[in-house]
Amino acid sequence: MLLIIGTPRFLHEVALVPGTPLYWRISKGEVLSEEELTTLERSRLDALQFVNMPQTHKELGATYLSRAQKASDRADQQKYAQMAIDELTTGLKEAPLDTYAWVRLAAANTLLGKEYHQDAVIAWRTSIATSSFDPFLLAYRFHIGTMLYLAMTQEDIQLLKEQLAMAHRLKGGKIYTYGKQHNLLGWMILLSAPNQEMVDRFSQ
Repeated sequence: MLLIIGTPRFLHEVALVPGTPLYWRISKGEVLSEEELTTLERSRLDALQFVNMPQTHKELGATYLSRAQKASDRADQQKYAQMAIDELTTGLKEAPLDTYAWVRLAAANTLLGKEYHQDAVIAWRTSIATSSFDPFLLAYRFHIGTMLYLAMTQEDIQLLKEQLAMAHRLKGGKIYTYGKQHNLLGWMILLSAPNQEMVDRFSQ
C-alpha cells in the first residue's frame, strides 16, 4: 500500500526536476527565454499528471505570468494573465499562506486591465497580510502597488507607504537603483513625504 501511495508522489517530484532551477530564477526576478519557459511549463504540467499539488499550480501560474509580462501582443498578454490567475487561484485555495503567489495574482489581474484592479488590490493586500516584511519582495510589491494606486483605499495607500519605508530601511541604495531602473522615483518621492531623508534619497 505504501508503494502504491508513494509512487505517484515520487514521479511528481521527478517530473519537477528539469524546471526547478528555472523556477528559482523566476523567483529572483530573472527573465527566462521562451525555451526555458517551455521547459518549466512542461515540467509542472507533467508533474500534475501524477499528483495534484497546490505548489505546482502556483509555480505553473508564475510561468504563465512571466509569459504574460513578456508578451508583445495584447491578446497573448491577456490570455496568459488569465491562465496565471487560474493556476494561482487553484493553488491558493489549498495553500493560502503564500505571499509570493498572492502578489503574482495581483500582478496578473493588473495586466487584465482596470476593470480587474479591485481584484488585484485584494490580492496585493493579502500578500502583505501573509508576510508584510519580506526583503525579497518589498520592491516588487511596491512596484505593483503603484500600478494600482487609483484603485486603492487610504488604508491601502498607507500600506504602500510602509512597504517603501521598509525597503528604504533595509535596502537603502538598492531600492533607489530599482526605482531608477523602473521609472519609479517620482512615486517614491511622492510616497516618502513627510520623511525628508527618504525624499532626499529618491531626489538624487
